[in-house]
Amino acid sequence: MKFIILFPTILFCSILFSQVMVDSPQYDSLKLLNQLNNVELVYDTSSTVFLPTVISPSSNEKSGACDCYVEPDGTYTLALLPNDDGSSNLINIPFNFCMYGQTYNQIYINNNGNVTFTGPMATFSATAFPSGGNNPIIAPFWGDVDTRGGFGQVLYKITPTAVFVNWKDVGYYDTHGDKLNSFQLIITDGADPVISSGNVAFCYKDMQWTTGDASNGVNGFDGVPATAGANKGDNISFFLISRFDHAGNDFDGALGNADGISWLDYKSFYFDVCNIGNVPPIAEGISACDTFKICALGDTADISINFLSPETTQSTSITFSNGGLTTLQEVGNISGNTASIILRAVGDLASIGSWNVTVTATDDATPTPGVTTISFVIQIDTTGLSNLNPQLTPLEACDSLTVSVLNGPFDSYLWDDFSTGSTMFLDSAQNFGVTVSLNGCYKRIEEYFSIAEPFSINLAGNFSICSPDTITNLYLPDSLSFGNVTWGIPNPALDSLFSANLTAGTYTLTIQDSLFLCQEDTTFTINYNQAPLIFEDTFACNFQFNVSGTFAVSGGVWSSPDTNIRFLPNETVLNPSITSSIPGTYTINFTDNTCGIELSSTIFFENWAWTSLPDTVICEGSSAVITSYAASQNDTYLWSTGSTETAITVSSSGTYYLTVSNECNDYTDSSIVGIKICDIQAPNIIVLSSTQGNNEFVINYSGVKEYRITIQNRWGNNIWESINPADYWKGKTSNGAIVEEGVYFYTIKAVLDNDEELEKQGCVHVYH
Repeated sequence: MKFIILFPTILFCSILFSQVMVDSPQYDSLKLLNQLNNVELVYDTSSTVFLPTVISPSSNEKSGACDCYVEPDGTYTLALLPNDDGSSNLINIPFNFCMYGQTYNQIYINNNGNVTFTGPMATFSATAFPSGGNNPIIAPFWGDVDTRGGFGQVLYKITPTAVFVNWKDVGYYDTHGDKLNSFQLIITDGADPVISSGNVAFCYKDMQWTTGDASNGVNGFDGVPATAGANKGDNISFFLISRFDHAGNDFDGALGNADGISWLDYKSFYFDVCNIGNVPPIAEGISACDTFKICALGDTADISINFLSPETTQSTSITFSNGGLTTLQEVGNISGNTASIILRAVGDLASIGSWNVTVTATDDATPTPGVTTISFVIQIDTTGLSNLNPQLTPLEACDSLTVSVLNGPFDSYLWDDFSTGSTMFLDSAQNFGVTVSLNGCYKRIEEYFSIAEPFSINLAGNFSICSPDTITNLYLPDSLSFGNVTWGIPNPALDSLFSANLTAGTYTLTIQDSLFLCQEDTTFTINYNQAPLIFEDTFACNFQFNVSGTFAVSGGVWSSPDTNIRFLPNETVLNPSITSSIPGTYTINFTDNTCGIELSSTIFFENWAWTSLPDTVICEGSSAVITSYAASQNDTYLWSTGSTETAITVSSSGTYYLTVSNECNDYTDSSIVGIKICDIQAPNIIVLSSTQGNNEFVINYSGVKEYRITIQNRWGNNIWESINPADYWKGKTSNGAIVEEGVYFYTIKAVLDNDEELEKQGCVHVYH
């Protein structure tokens, strides 16, 4: 039903399907868009052929056969025309089929690898078991089967006690036929001998794909896994062989990861789904009709038998009875959700004949464990003749090897790790074997495989020759692990040793392990290292020396015992700047990285040449010494007078020059020398009342550095004194009284600027 709603400015189109016919064009379109969840599916039964409820038994039935797959013949009917997710009409069956306590007399054959009992099912993406839904399902291979485009058929036939449904050479969605699957479901009344034990059989031929495009499959793999098992639909009663989503024959049981589809190839599974709550263990890899023959005396054969626990929460254990074959050995027995046992039969003279061996598998269901027992025949041939001659190769390698079996191909292979491929990958030294079969004969062979571990070359020694040496020694510390050694040197007697004295050059060392299976080589170069070179003893100005000309093959490290020394930008630069905060002589060391040779030199850090001369004035008739100030003890001096001393004596005025020199620079300064009169003069008369001057005792002086004057009366008493030649006497006593007229005596003691001592005495007449 289609609805189109128009609005004035915007057009919205919506297509709603309330019911969709399965496998119709609308259905296919919605399936591609993953939009089938909200529609009601309607099944087209008009093309399904309706069969009578009973069809006569066919002579093609395989009562008790090991390979349960029955090829469809003229007694089969087409269940479905070419379709994608279709189902058959409700089909009546002429017997009671028991499934988990319920009895069914009708089935639906669904295109997607399963049959259901209460309604058809178009679901193409399988779910794991257990699950709900209340539609019991038995699924030998629940995947998205697509028979359109001529890729396969779904066929079936009914007998009074069994139904056979074959999905023969079917492709996968969307109309892909590059990979095809063939498998069969058989259900019975529980007594039909077509199933040796139980009421259900899953029978497989070549299985090539797992997943359709709409289930996120790519080229038939990945996406949603296909499911093999049975499910009551109550989330309780079920069994699960496994789920499959990729190529290959790997299998880790129902509890593990999804498995490889080729593991199902040509397998048969017999089981009983009648009882509620538990399906006994299912045998895989062997059936009751099997006969294993050892066709030559001395041969051995390993027989592998697996039992699946259909309920994923259960674990199965295995026991066996040798049936009188006392040489039968148990070489492996593993319990678990998938249980395994390996039995080894030996073809010796005492065992010639046929022996019925019984293997019993018991799960851990409570309160009543499930038990499955199978018997098979081991036949020791009496002729002693056989064309069975397998040989394993190769038997030795480095790291790993892929073992093949020569003189084949053979019908089957069983390796010691339970794998069944025609080749085996080994990556460690060990005894390992395989049992092969050909035309019903079995034989086991075993070999020891020598597999050496790859190794790395641990070469020790110095790869640099340090001057003055001309050779270096290299050696192999783990030499006991090696066989042949070659260094590539001309002398054969030395070339095969585990150590070698080598000159500079390039060499290739080749080593074999002690088993001579692994070989490694390494190419290395020995360098001759010239001794390092640094600067000679030197001096530097301005507290910095820029190093140049240093030679060291792989660099080195500078150092100094004195903390004043710095290396800029760091001590590992080949030619750094070396600085000091204090002038002086310092030891500088350099140690090269390759050979550890240490060299030493000294640097004398010189101050800049500099001096300072004072200007001076000297007393007339005297002399003065001009002394220079210098920054370095290594300076030389040259005065304008021609003197080379640090000081000169001058007695005349003028400008005197001094040039100070060292290895860094020259510096000149000057001293200006003046002449002055150095003397003291005192008056001999003062008039205290005078208004025209001369009313004070004033000293005229020049060039006086130290001074003291004392004035006494005629009785020798001190009446005034001073140490400042600028002071003057006003004719008063020290207490401020004016002195009487008369004669007074003075004494002057002084030191002149030229350090000459001067003393003068005299008298002065004082008048009012």
